Amino acid sequence: MRATIRGGLSAATAIVALLLGACAPGPKALVESSSASTTAQMLAADVCRRALASALKQMTSGELAEGYPALIDAIQSPAFEQLKSAERHAALLVGGLAAVELDKVAEAHPLFVRSSAMPEADGDDWLGRLQTAYDLDKREDAIQSLTQLGRHWPEKLQELHFRVVSEIVRNAHQVPAGEPMLYAVLDSLYVAKWTLPDSTEPSGMWRDLAALELDRQHFARAQEIMSRVQSPHVVVSMRIDRRFDRLREAVPQYFDVDAAVANELAMMRAIVQRSPRSLDAVVQLTYSMLSAGLYDDVLATTAAVMGKIKGVSAKVAPYDDMEKQIWILDNRARALAATQRWSEAEAEVRAAADRTEDGHPNVSNIINLAWFYAEAGRGDAALAALRNLGQDVSPFGLMQMHAARHAAALQKGDVGIANESFAYLDKHRNDAPETWQWTLVCANRLDEAAALLIERLGNPVLRSEALDDLQDYTNPQPASQRAVWNARWAEIKNRPDVRRAIDAVGRIESFRIPQEIS
Repeated sequence: MRATIRGGLSAATAIVALLLGACAPGPKALVESSSASTTAQMLAADVCRRALASALKQMTSGELAEGYPALIDAIQSPAFEQLKSAERHAALLVGGLAAVELDKVAEAHPLFVRSSAMPEADGDDWLGRLQTAYDLDKREDAIQSLTQLGRHWPEKLQELHFRVVSEIVRNAHQVPAGEPMLYAVLDSLYVAKWTLPDSTEPSGMWRDLAALELDRQHFARAQEIMSRVQSPHVVVSMRIDRRFDRLREAVPQYFDVDAAVANELAMMRAIVQRSPRSLDAVVQLTYSMLSAGLYDDVLATTAAVMGKIKGVSAKVAPYDDMEKQIWILDNRARALAATQRWSEAEAEVRAAADRTEDGHPNVSNIINLAWFYAEAGRGDAALAALRNLGQDVSPFGLMQMHAARHAAALQKGDVGIANESFAYLDKHRNDAPETWQWTLVCANRLDEAAALLIERLGNPVLRSEALDDLQDYTNPQPASQRAVWNARWAEIKNRPDVRRAIDAVGRIESFRIPQEIS
């Protein structure tokens, strides 16, 4: 993320230097001032301006760390407010960019807040504000910044990693500001025509936006938004939710799950064909195959990719994004597990977890490995895997990590670890309600799990995921411990109070595809 901000530092510094030079008053202007107080103010402003110029000169001469404190001192001086608005804006922007460059994110954010509030603010100010707010877990500010970018500078959205956008939107489901903030950010992304890196639609976001439009009685807009939903599992989530029944009657073609599966597979295959050097395109195709239950196709596709990689010289990479090989291994492991080839699956998921990502431990794959062992009842191996996790983990990742850790500790009878992770999960339950739900199932706290499920069903923002968890999918045979958890979930699902809550807002249907990969 920060590479985007750093790229603008030299350009912004040059702009502020020009502004300072253009705005500096000459000696005659100071002498001709009409009053002593005005002269004093102009002198103070000129001193501040010269201090800024000196700091900038130092910063652009390879002494960023040395010049930055002088820049901040000038910004904090009373005379700074006497400068012209354009000068102040440029200095604040450079200060924010420099602070990020120096890994002073907590200092950078308030500078971007000030610069983004000024008339001269543009997408760079809001991008810096978003990225620093995200790093500091200032969720509402990150959501507001993303909304502003989508509304006014949609081209800047392409400079954000799609996972950052996705996490900010996920957080918007939980912030105290509530539904208006969620609606604003979703609507801004929709109007900006934001898509995922492979140009596919973020279908879950459009489902949530369509639901909000239906709440507002905006039926035509909701129907328009529905046309951009592509994911078969999102189509499932809309079929089973009574909020969408009117749409289902009006445009039944949008609710055809089998057609959505076929369309997605065709689209992903076409992307692979026109992007022969994109390994990520193949990864996304294998996700679609897994979602359709085409496990043999996944194995054939991943085998072909691995053969292609092994069949060329180490100096001639067959793909431009070889780092995506991690996900080829991960999805191959999922297909092997689905076909009961457990030892081969273990080898692949471990190989994926052992690879680094950008020089750091591969968080997602390590957590996947821990869950693989936990679902097989191998608590020791799960806890051992998590020791390699590292520190750079998102709030959602921490929930997944502690859930796997808690489940593994229960298997070992390690009450200390289990209680520690359970306390974390309880405290941060809003970061991932579905993960908290599954934790209660793993802990065999079925009354609490049922109460949470009823609460999720009653919450329009959380309802889609809750209903999705309840459907009758064509899932492969699970590992031994996962089968125990599934039996507990079935017991919860069939409770009369849960059934009443389901019937009030949705329905349970049977589908020929497996449950979506989490």
